[in-house]
Amino acid sequence: MNCLFVNGSTEPQCGVNQMGKNIFAVLEKSSKLRWSYHEATTVGALRSVAAMPEPDVVLYNWQGGQGGILADAPFPFLNCPQALVYHDFEPSDRYQAVFFADPTMTPHGKWHVIGRALPVVANALCLPQFAHAPSSWQKPVIGVHGFLGAWADQVVHRVIQEFEYCTIALSLPFARYGDANGDQARSMADRCRQMTVNNPGITLQIGHDFLERDRLIAWLACNDLNCYFRPGDMHWRGVSSAPDFALAANRPIAVNKCNAFRHLHNLNPKITVEDLSLTEIFANGLSPLVAFKANWCDPEKIRSDIESVLLKL
Repeated sequence: MNCLFVNGSTEPQCGVNQMGKNIFAVLEKSSKLRWSYHEATTVGALRSVAAMPEPDVVLYNWQGGQGGILADAPFPFLNCPQALVYHDFEPSDRYQAVFFADPTMTPHGKWHVIGRALPVVANALCLPQFAHAPSSWQKPVIGVHGFLGAWADQVVHRVIQEFEYCTIALSLPFARYGDANGDQARSMADRCRQMTVNNPGITLQIGHDFLERDRLIAWLACNDLNCYFRPGDMHWRGVSSAPDFALAANRPIAVNKCNAFRHLHNLNPKITVEDLSLTEIFANGLSPLVAFKANWCDPEKIRSDIESVLLKL
């Protein structure tokens, strides 16, 4: 059975593109389905790719805010079932299946739950191993990464409340969609500098370079704790994929109760900053993440769940 995976984003500096590549890396190891990968540029290019060989099923990875040719998908000229990986825009009801990587949602109709495909570092041995090291927590390194400024000021505010001495490492690359010129990223960096100007014990490390997968995971692995905060009053229909990279780096994670991170809100012990201090979350180490990764990030189960649906279309 020939399957075509179409990534709607051609830009590496895009979370949707990154998540699509993570999913395809899982699918291409299938022993049941033959997968090919295509990044959507023009309808003509898609027609050509789909002719060699003609697919039995097409799976799109796309988010509505990107626009592009997949705004008109599914395409009648592709005479086969067509499915979609859901992010946060309501998809067309013409898709034969919709996959969502959110364990808090309930499967219904054509909607099917899948786990979260984590990025795989090319050489995991290059990552420093995490271990409880109380002495390092006297002046911890707390990381924040993401597009659009990643709401890093919320993390800086919390760090100032809890620590006299700390390094805050910010990786705030420009986003192809929504912040192509880097205005939001640079503005957030300036705001964080202003917030710490009267705190000599707080050191800021700020970078705007886009870090490819392996470099980003290695960067995250060098931090004692990686934080992901978003405004609590924002409503996210999908869930954020930003923490996936920290999960791959095997470092403790702290999130707030914004529903962008709802898939991480009920871990035990908790990793939500409304419930525990950053020090307490660090002290619990990786224990809250072990069960989540085992249940929701198993590539064999993700591949099997997608295959079982597509084989029935």
